[in-house]
Order: sequence, then structure tokens, then C-alpha cells
Amino acid sequence: MKIIKLLKLFMIIFIILLLIFLSLGLYAYEEFKPPKDFEPKKVYIKEGMSPKEIGKKLKEENIIKNESLFVLFAKYYDIDKKLKSGIYEFNEKMNLKEVLFKLTQGGLPPFVKVTIKEGLTLKEIAILFEENGLCTKEKFLEEVNKIESYKDYIFDDAKSLEGFLYPDTYYFEKDNLNKNIIMMLENFNLKFNEVYKDYKGSLNKYDILKLASIVEKEAMVDEERPLIAGVFLNRLEIGMPLQADPTLKYILDNPSYLLSKKELEIDSPYNSYKYTGFPPTPICNPSIKSIYAVLNPEKTEFLYFVADGNGRHLFAKTFEEHLRNINKVLP
Repeated sequence: MKIIKLLKLFMIIFIILLLIFLSLGLYAYEEFKPPKDFEPKKVYIKEGMSPKEIGKKLKEENIIKNESLFVLFAKYYDIDKKLKSGIYEFNEKMNLKEVLFKLTQGGLPPFVKVTIKEGLTLKEIAILFEENGLCTKEKFLEEVNKIESYKDYIFDDAKSLEGFLYPDTYYFEKDNLNKNIIMMLENFNLKFNEVYKDYKGSLNKYDILKLASIVEKEAMVDEERPLIAGVFLNRLEIGMPLQADPTLKYILDNPSYLLSKKELEIDSPYNSYKYTGFPPTPICNPSIKSIYAVLNPEKTEFLYFVADGNGRHLFAKTFEEHLRNINKVLP
């Protein structure tokens, strides 16, 4: 009698366990399938991510249903240490096993080589980021406007990141805009501090950068940079407006080579014909050559200069001489 009762008990337990296993198996089978609302997308798996972190990322991106099963099957297939970093394109639904083995093949390199040329503005750099698939230009401009997020990398009185994104060749990381911007800012600080350490002049750091950005836009040959810086410093010393076309062109959408009379009358602090001193911010991101020129200007009596049409400038001490130079270069 007792044996029959025990057999019944074992049968009940067996049936319960069988039902549990069947339920778990059915659950695992369903979780093994791709999400029904899957949408194609790219996912960046960073170097050094653990299987658990990768599973969580894929779950968040709706590539898989269950991150725990991802980890479990990675161990089951003995590939938990073979998952590789990179950018993966998931263009169609894949089950858990297919996703796992895709990750052993390695994704696209996450870095993009981009050259930021000397003298580009934030808007122009934003276009470069978009062209290289790093982010939209709108997202870039939105990020660089978050000044408080980057206060530790710019001057205390800085009103913009304009001027601080150092022109150089970079390997930018996809899907990490903040890190890319910090990379440029750190590069700027490294280069700027190296040339600034022996400066004995009276300009503060931000004004140095503003003037360097103007020199960058005016100079066409390197040897003229210190001379152009010297001319602008002479103008500042006597209270004369800088009268630099690039400061006004900075706020114009499609400026022509020669500014019109109407444009010269625009009431803006960037109009250096109307207002004395420096514009509110730098007008581009200058090279170290222009920064060095401002820190080490050429001593000169010149107050004026005009482009000669051949990549250089004609310099003058007086306005009358300047007018004669203008007549020389006019067609």
C-alpha cells in the first residue's frame, strides 16, 4: 500500500517536473526567437564589454528578447570569450543563436578618420560630422551649445566652443559625440598651453583666441600671420575698430567676397567696422600658427592691409597709402 502511494507521489512529482520543464522549454523557445517588433538598425559593441553587457545592449536595442538566455547560450556554445567589438548591422530578424555567432565575426571598425581643417567654424565642422556618418549636423550643434558640459575644457569667460575645437586629424568614435568633442578640446588645451606658457603680453586667453581666429581668416601665407596680428594690435592700441571683414561674414549666411554697404551697416557686435574691440566669440577654430602669431606679433607701424589678389597683402601706415594700395589691386 505504501509502495503504491509512493509510486503515485513520484508520478505526481514527475508530471509536475515534466510540466515545469516543458513550460521552461516553451518559454526558452519563444525567447530564443527574434522580437516581433524588430526594426533594422546598427548596434555598436564596445571593446571590453562582457557577455552580460552585450546581452543588455542587444535587449535594449530590441535585437534579442532575453539577455539572460544570451549569456547562458554564449557559454553553452563556448563562444562567450569570442564575442568581438565593432558596429554590427542587423538588417533582418535573427534568432539568438544567429545573433551570437554573428558577434564572433567582428563588426565594422567603430572609428572614423576625419580631418578638421584650419579655420573651420562650428557649423562647418557639424557638416563634416554629418558627412562622415558620426551624427547629424543638428545634433552636433545642439551638443556644442551645451557650454556647461564642457566648462572644464574652455576658458572661464568663454561664451562658446567656437575656437576650442582644435584643427587636426582625428579618429572619432561612432555614437560617442561627447567623447569626440572632448578629444578636440583636450588637444586644443595641450597645444595652446604649450605656446602660451612664455607669453608676456596683456591680452587675456580668450581675447588671444578671438584675435587668432581673425588672423586665421585673414592670412593666406604663414609668414604674414605675425604681421597681420601686429596690425590688429596696433588698431586696438589706438582705439581703432578692427575693421575685419571675417568678423561680419561670420554671421552672414552667404557672404560675398566684398561686403556691401548694406552689410557694413548691420548692427551686430560681430561688425568690427561698427564696434571697437573683439567680437563676442572667436569666428573660427584657428591653427596653432595663428595663435602663435598673436602671442608673438611682428612689431610694425602698419595700420592697414589689403589682399593683392595673389595670396598676399599690401600693407600701409596711413589711410591715404592704403587707398593707393586698394587702387593697385582693383580690376
